[in-house]
Amino acid sequence: MRKSKYAAVLFALLSAGAFAKTTVTVWVPWGGPDGDAIFNAAKEFNGTQDEIEVRPTMVAGAGLDGGGAGRFMTAVASGMPPDLILYWGNDTIAGLAKNNAIMPLDELMAKTGLNPSAFNAAASGSIMYGGKVSGVPERINARMLYINNDHAVAAGLDLQNPPKTLDELSAWSDKMTKREADGKILQMGFIPWLGQGKAEILTGYMGGSLWDAAAGKPAIRNDGTAVVADWFAGVLTKYGTNNVSRFTASFGKALQSSGSDPFVGGVVSMQINGGWHANFIRKYNPTMKYTVAPVPVAGNATYGSSFVDGNTWMIPRGAKAPEAAMKFVTWFSQPERSAKIAE
Repeated sequence: MRKSKYAAVLFALLSAGAFAKTTVTVWVPWGGPDGDAIFNAAKEFNGTQDEIEVRPTMVAGAGLDGGGAGRFMTAVASGMPPDLILYWGNDTIAGLAKNNAIMPLDELMAKTGLNPSAFNAAASGSIMYGGKVSGVPERINARMLYINNDHAVAAGLDLQNPPKTLDELSAWSDKMTKREADGKILQMGFIPWLGQGKAEILTGYMGGSLWDAAAGKPAIRNDGTAVVADWFAGVLTKYGTNNVSRFTASFGKALQSSGSDPFVGGVVSMQINGGWHANFIRKYNPTMKYTVAPVPVAGNATYGSSFVDGNTWMIPRGAKAPEAAMKFVTWFSQPERSAKIAE
């Protein structure tokens, strides 16, 4: 009896060791609908096989930005990084790769059959550093102009012909802005720096570039940024700096997609934002009717084009389970799954 009991215990221990799963820890940069999509995908993946268990954790900015700034580099330096990190842009790849904080992924991708050429040019070009693949695109984000239909119709504007130039955008904004006699703003047609109206994003729409190809160096001062600066200043001059400041002070998280976003709340009529913003409208103001259109342009910029960046998977240097992490990323990157996540 005793021998049989010991044999059973030994068999249980050996079985547990033989079938132990590889754990993949993942840092995800946001909560909300976008975060839920990643957590749900991990749960689905875990149910498809018995070898790997993906465990996502929400870390603000994935430790690279926001409240978690510096946390990622500290984790890498201490030899205890996550196995996989998802970041909301690809702007960090060059710096992290140069500082040896993330792994080149060519060999891992070859093992799982994930081909960099499967991604479009904007995505595949942005994940390279030093001739090596340093990240995997999770999703490409385009920017667009969101327009509140009710505000536009009330102002007598034609939604079939949205504004295409800054002058047209300014005219639309004036018609949808509501003010009291003393200048106090009750409803603003458009405030360019809200949402995704950041100077580095708007520069291209204004005919400029932050990179001087001929000189091979950054060009922070260029024709595009000059137009953006003048545009911002002109809005403050037209409506009054104090009036605009008091109006925007009531928004709360004015630069983030959230329930307090002024476009979602219906107090700003137009806003430049990304495709993900539709989820927040759906969640916080489901009865809102809105139109999306290309961002208006100036200078030699082409109307109908868009600034794009993308959420990016990266594997930290020192990750304990890089191959398992890449298997999850490869599964996640299937076209039908990408479409589901985007939706």
